[in-house]
Amino acid sequence: MVFKNLSNTKIETFKNFNEEEAKKQYYLGGSLHIENLFYSPSKKLIVFKATYNCGKLCGQSYICILKQKLNVWYLDKVKVVAIS
Repeated sequence: MVFKNLSNTKIETFKNFNEEEAKKQYYLGGSLHIENLFYSPSKKLIVFKATYNCGKLCGQSYICILKQKLNVWYLDKVKVVAIS
């Protein structure tokens, strides 16, 4: 997975998005929390906790590692640390 800046994404990418059709096919609910960001001294590695909550008793937590190579950030590792 490569993280890119959405401000560089052309508007044409979103023109064919049909919100009503998406509501029929996907459940778009829940929340994503990113916290406890730690940077390496070289600023080329980030470790953080990501938590997805899909309801009162539903969710998952992950420890994630991002690495920077040639000015692009890559998701290097993801470890599940909690499931409910």
